[in-house]
Amino acid sequence: MHRRLVIAAAVGALCFAGAAARAETPAQFNLSCQGAFHDLLTDRRASFTAEFSVDLTTRVLCDAAYCMPLTRADRDLLEFNCGPKDGGTWCNRGSTKAAEGEIVISTAGPFVGDDHLSIDRRTGAYHRTTASTYGDRATTHYSAAYSGHCEVAPFHEITPTD
Repeated sequence: MHRRLVIAAAVGALCFAGAAARAETPAQFNLSCQGAFHDLLTDRRASFTAEFSVDLTTRVLCDAAYCMPLTRADRDLLEFNCGPKDGGTWCNRGSTKAAEGEIVISTAGPFVGDDHLSIDRRTGAYHRTTASTYGDRATTHYSAAYSGHCEVAPFHEITPTD
C-alpha cells in the first residue's frame, strides 16, 4: 500500500511538473525593475527604478519615454540592441513610433548613439548600457550603465508621453 502511494505521488508530481513547463507565459506583461545606475563619465552613482510594458506579439518594450522594438524575445531573454545606423544617424529610439521605424528629428537631444538592454526572463537580471551626445552647438558625451533586477507584474499599457 505504501509503495503504491509513493508511486502515485511521483506520477502526480511528474504530471504537475510537465503541465507547469508547458504553461504559456502571457503575451503581455509588465516588468518592475530596480537597481544601480552608474554615469561612466562623471562616476556618479545612484539607484534607479523603471517600469516597462512588454508585448511579445508585437515584440515591443515600452517605458514612460520610449517604445523599443525588441531584437530578441524568447523564453530566456528580452533584448533591445541599437547602434548608429547607416550614414551616422542616431539609434532610432527617440520616438513613440520607434517600433514602426519612424525617425523623429530633434534639436534638443539627448541623441542616443548606442543602447543595449537585456533582461533575463529566468532570473530577472537587468543590464543596460547607453552612450550618447546631447546639445546642439557644443555636444556633451554621455555614457551610463544600469544593473539590477526585474519582477513580472500584471499588464497595463505604458504609453510614452512624448
